[in-house]
Amino acid sequence: MRALLSRVSVALLLVSSLTSVGCATGVDERPADDGTRPSQDVTCTTGQSTMTAFSAGPLFPTAVCIGIDDAECAANDGTAIVSCNGDKGVCLATGTHQLCLPQCTFDDSGKAPVGCAGKDVCNVYGWGRDTGGKVYGIGYCFGGCRADRDCPTGSSCQREEGLCVTTKKSYAKISGMPCTKAEATGTSPACNCMYGTTSGKGYCADFCVVGQSTCGAGSVCSPSLATSDTTGPLFSHDPTGMAGSCVRTCTSDVECAPINARCQTTATGKVCQPT
Repeated sequence: MRALLSRVSVALLLVSSLTSVGCATGVDERPADDGTRPSQDVTCTTGQSTMTAFSAGPLFPTAVCIGIDDAECAANDGTAIVSCNGDKGVCLATGTHQLCLPQCTFDDSGKAPVGCAGKDVCNVYGWGRDTGGKVYGIGYCFGGCRADRDCPTGSSCQREEGLCVTTKKSYAKISGMPCTKAEATGTSPACNCMYGTTSGKGYCADFCVVGQSTCGAGSVCSPSLATSDTTGPLFSHDPTGMAGSCVRTCTSDVECAPINARCQTTATGKVCQPT
């Protein structure tokens, strides 16, 4: 989850002024993988299209319907995954709003997540075990562009964050540089900052897609999946096509200290993770 905090903060800043609306139905699932621009909009029987829900642009490459401040999400306090839209969505708090975003699922097979429309990508939200003890993951669909052609007409791809925006920003810092929560959540972010929930410190880490993006030297694309917890082993493979961040590889904490992080083992391998 730490790797996604900056991108979620963007949603907090970009939600337009809205009245409460119901959750999402009528997702446009037509892919746009032939080099053409994605379909421009989707008709929502309830909820609101991502083409109009955010003030800075559609954010999503493929338009979908989302819920804003839906009653199902009222109980979401961030301590557990709360479903919405008949278990087809998950609630995500963005500060002043509760979003009901399309849900996606993944497992430890390394196969691509299931559930996101078109070129939208699955972001890690949490995980658990089924009755047989098998690990499964729950995510939410959000963003996913890697080039301008991935975005609807009238918007361009902010590649550092994988978001389709009307006007791209120029960031003061580049991937790999130290940063703070304050720099990430202001009106003019310094970079796509991956910061820890406790320290509020971290480092700039550009958006990437597992198995499909190339990060700079000394970095690797990772969704930062845990290899174990108190219940036992978790993930040993990163799902291909999963949203991730270009994180620094490491062998010890000494390498990560200058960028406000510690060297931790993930399904990707050892990487610098903010704390």
